[in-house]
Amino acid sequence: MKNTSLSILLLSLSGMILAQAISAQNAPPILTFQVSPIKSTFSRHEEIVVRFRLRNDSPYPVFVSRKMYSEFVDLKVLGPNGKEVSWRGSGRIDSKAYHREDFAVLKTGESASQKAVLSLRQGLGFVIDKPGHYRIKAEYSLGPPAYFAAFAQDATVPEGAFHAKVATFCVETCGQSSQPR
Repeated sequence: MKNTSLSILLLSLSGMILAQAISAQNAPPILTFQVSPIKSTFSRHEEIVVRFRLRNDSPYPVFVSRKMYSEFVDLKVLGPNGKEVSWRGSGRIDSKAYHREDFAVLKTGESASQKAVLSLRQGLGFVIDKPGHYRIKAEYSLGPPAYFAAFAQDATVPEGAFHAKVATFCVETCGQSSQPR
């Protein structure tokens, strides 16, 4: 009888854990992350500028970085041939000490944004040198919430990665032959 009771209890607990996991997967995201070029077509050798934007979609305050591009965004730029565009310069992620001013607490519905140059600038950036259609894949992630707890105070530090929809832009022209593959 004890084994049956224990089995029922374990089965019941595993069902509750599974239900919580499914509920967490279906919960709306805490943040919406977007990346968008400031215009759809750039001329060759022009700086490719994009805007990163985080919006708090949760009912509570959320802690985010103001320095999205230089610190907490992982980017892939795909060129006209569908292959990843190379990066030049030192590593894009740099371990360092942070200051409270580097972050913001967003109330429900509030946003934070940052503009950044993706193309080569002073020896750093993506080598965007061919005409055609380019795609940007971006992901925002702060890392372990415990690392930022002292700065966040009562705000929620979001866990995991937040993916932006793929953004596109053209260099010079986007004819039929330069559409993404």
